[in-house]
Parts: sequence; structure tokens; C-alpha cells
Amino acid sequence: MIRWRLFLSLFLLIGCKSKEPNPIPSGIYSKDTLVMLFAETQIINAKGQHREARSQKLAELILLDEQHLFDSLGVTQEKYKKSLDFYLEDYDLMSDTYDEVLTNLSTKLAKLRSQNSDSASSVGAETLIISKP
Repeated sequence: MIRWRLFLSLFLLIGCKSKEPNPIPSGIYSKDTLVMLFAETQIINAKGQHREARSQKLAELILLDEQHLFDSLGVTQEKYKKSLDFYLEDYDLMSDTYDEVLTNLSTKLAKLRSQNSDSASSVGAETLIISKP
């Protein structure tokens, strides 16, 4: 009986131990940088999902936009891939990172909607043109 209590106590101590986050090694982008890169590449890739972009086969332009983003920020494909591989190895870290990406994108969308509603309300009803999707 004492063995079981000792075993259960040891098991609980090990199981309840807080997991310390893995330090980000050199040569890997920080979580904040990766959040920004993921969010911006999601926006760029969303352009390619629009039916007009698909019908005009603008995939090459989407890739050029992504490369322009990387070039403007000094991001290399090698370091980006290495960073992505590092984050993918740690489920919790990647999950937290992607949650921040979604929050970032939601914030940007809310700002755009707010700007659009502000500009639409300031325009007279006779000049407002609504196009069909």
C-alpha cells in the first residue's frame, strides 16, 4: 500500500510539473516574427482564392507577392523553412503561434470592416454602388 502511495505521489509530481517552453535557437525566427509572416502570407494567399484570380491564373503573381514580402523584410526561404520546421515539432508552440495569427487576422479584418462602414456611411446613398459577387 505504501508503494502505491509513493508511486502515485511520484506520478502526480511528474505529471503536474509545468512544462517550460523550448528556447528558440539562433537561426530561427521569433514567435512574433513568424506570427506576422504567417498572417501576411495568409492575406497574400487569400488573393489567389478569389474566383477572378483563379480564372485568370494569377498563381505566379501570388508567389511574386510572397517573395516581395520576404525580400522587403529580409526574410530568406531557408530560414523561414527552418523556422517553420522548428515550430511544427512543438504542437503547443505552433498552436499558440497560429492562435496569435488568427487574432492578428481578425483584428485586421475588423479594422477593414470599420473603415468600410465609416466610408460607406459618409457617402450619399445615390452614389453607393453595390456590385454582385
